[in-house]
Amino acid sequence: MNLRTQSSHASGPGQRCSDERREWGVTGLFFGALTVLCGLTFAPALRTPFFIDDFGYLNVTLADEWWTSGLLRDLSAQVLRPVTVIAIGLQQELFGFDPLPFHVLALGLLAAAGVLLYLVARRLGVGVFGSRTAGAVLMLHTTNGWTLAWTASTSSLYAVVFGLGAVLVTSGSSISRRQMTGAVALLVLGLLSREISIVVPLLVVCVRFALADGEWRARTRRSLREARPLLVLLCLFIAARALASVLAQSRPQDDRLIPILNLASFTDTLPMVPDHVRAILMLATSPFRSTIGDTGFTFPISVVVVGVVVWALIIALVVHETRRDRTIPLLGLAWFVIAVLPPIFLQPEIIYGNYADMAIPGLALAIGAGIGTMVSSWSAPARGVLAAAGIALLSFVAHHGGNALFSPPPPPVARAMELEAWARQHYPSPLPRSTIVVDIAIPEDQLWTSNGDMFRVMYQDPTLKVVFGSARGDTAG
Repeated sequence: MNLRTQSSHASGPGQRCSDERREWGVTGLFFGALTVLCGLTFAPALRTPFFIDDFGYLNVTLADEWWTSGLLRDLSAQVLRPVTVIAIGLQQELFGFDPLPFHVLALGLLAAAGVLLYLVARRLGVGVFGSRTAGAVLMLHTTNGWTLAWTASTSSLYAVVFGLGAVLVTSGSSISRRQMTGAVALLVLGLLSREISIVVPLLVVCVRFALADGEWRARTRRSLREARPLLVLLCLFIAARALASVLAQSRPQDDRLIPILNLASFTDTLPMVPDHVRAILMLATSPFRSTIGDTGFTFPISVVVVGVVVWALIIALVVHETRRDRTIPLLGLAWFVIAVLPPIFLQPEIIYGNYADMAIPGLALAIGAGIGTMVSSWSAPARGVLAAAGIALLSFVAHHGGNALFSPPPPPVARAMELEAWARQHYPSPLPRSTIVVDIAIPEDQLWTSNGDMFRVMYQDPTLKVVFGSARGDTAG
């Protein structure tokens, strides 16, 4: 799988500098306009109030000197995401509890991911048109509706941005010590943002393999050797988490071993793997419509048919390019497969929209690289027409599919709004350390309010006790 790069036309240094400045200027305008289009496309998602896990993050930031909380450094916790918590805490300090600034920052992170993917594609030898196509596919993908609407899932965006950064600095012809130090730092930030970053060292190995020459065994050894600092860091991280989790088993708490280290998670997930694979594959091909319930995503038969057709076209494109020794689409497809393995096999629960976030850049890279080479001989006007039509189609699909889960508001969002109105009527100003009784509670309310954190955030009182059910109820959050 030898990487082929496009040869540049012969020109003087001055002409090359001028061309590069022009490319950067046009690319900057392109991604600026694309960011605005994303905001318009996902406007309903950007107007979504906080829900479910958002309240858990926000509640942590209510305490005095919350940044010193042990929750930010507890290696035994099922969720260790101090980067995400600190980012949300800083936003809360700056903007209060208005969800719009949180969504706008998420949009900025998505734009950063698009630009980073463009830069990765260019480093790998993909042309300008193909690299911009990859960035557009990533930024206008349907699953972004879920990620932009759910503040808690910005953890995925941080992981993607740091992961793409690590891939970018290690995608040159060689890796200097400074570049590897940067990649290690970015991997640390990614691992402390969301657990899906465990796949980043493997993605770097794949990129180094694609960049290497020679027989495949030698290329494999070389790529593993070049990525060794990242692989060692990953092993140390997993070992530290595993040891801390095992030592924590003696505490009077629930099972704390995180899913990526828990054998029970793997065995519990096995029966769900077919459903997980179906959900991931359908989410990846930008469905027009989908709904989510207790058993996961449900797709209309028409969406399933479209998804199958799109996947057939993507695989045909990858095969076509690989046979011509243009292997970046194959690299992108391998990226996608590697990045979806953790949620498919290690999440004993339903698949959510943001579970595919680390995989979508690989799919976008495959599509962009393949289309880029196919239209390389077209005239500039023809490529412009194709770009406009493609972006319009992506925006249309993303608007109707990406906002389907939030317009109208789904039960968790609508129920949270209903409970807030009820609480403000019955408990206008509860005293600190008091108890409120949600006597209209339904079984889902404890989950949908993040164990009562919604009310603590409402009243900005982390000491508030919440009882779900009648005044006699024992279910407290």
